[in-house]
Amino acid sequence: MNLNWSRATDPHQIHRLLIESDRSLSSVMNGTPKRRFESTRKRVEEGAVYLLESEDEWLGSFTLTTYPVFNQDMVSYFTKLNNPMYLGRTIVNPRLSNMEKCFVTMQCFRKSFKLARGFKSETVRTETRAVNRNFTEIMLEVGFRKIYSSEIDKKMVYLERRIIDERMMT
Repeated sequence: MNLNWSRATDPHQIHRLLIESDRSLSSVMNGTPKRRFESTRKRVEEGAVYLLESEDEWLGSFTLTTYPVFNQDMVSYFTKLNNPMYLGRTIVNPRLSNMEKCFVTMQCFRKSFKLARGFKSETVRTETRAVNRNFTEIMLEVGFRKIYSSEIDKKMVYLERRIIDERMMT
């Protein structure tokens, strides 16, 4: 399988992919998030949306920004580190097998960490819905740590992963 990363250029395509992914997860997620096309358009225009494709189909996508794409009040719970990056809207093609979905999810994480290092970021922060336990478990396995779980609404989990320069590992 030949994989190709690119920055998304078509907000309509990305928004359609988000909706398609949301629909496939609606039973697991107890409904679907409210998606605003304007937010999708803004992030595509900023160059913050990355798309993974093979020769004939889209495989996955994520958004990586220098600003929080979630509740601004939650930022105070995170560790004080330089140049944080915010990972959001990680989606995979619902038509893939479970094994392929795991592979694509890992590719999205790897690419986001590589990009964050390029931005001289010390951390990648994200949020996920608490009902999405499988996704949260995968994030914990790739080095994210849980920063905060909302006790009030029990809907969201906030996570952070330190970005380590590979030169420090030798």
